[in-house]
Amino acid sequence: MVPNPDLAGEDALNVGLGYRGDRGPVALERAIFYSRITESDPVD
Repeated sequence: MVPNPDLAGEDALNVGLGYRGDRGPVALERAIFYSRITESDPVD
């Protein structure tokens, strides 16, 4: 692999939270997602 000196660094944070439940005749399902991407300087 050839490094690209012009390519900037990138940080990512991804979080997912889910719930699934059965309440007799009712089934529940919920999900929440959060994503954050920030640009950072590459470390030499």
